[in-house]
Amino acid sequence: MPEKKKPRLFDELVQAFDELKQWKEGKITLRTYSVEPVKKPEVLPYLCKA
Repeated sequence: MPEKKKPRLFDELVQAFDELKQWKEGKITLRTYSVEPVKKPEVLPYLCKA
């Protein structure tokens, strides 16, 4: 079984900044996501204990 390469955080950050630079120059389109807001739960006084 082939060994998995360990993720290297610095390499990923460098790649992300390179992609951001290309996006600013109009060379690539980055993925965008739409997220629906989550409803805040109702907090009742009897649920809070000191």
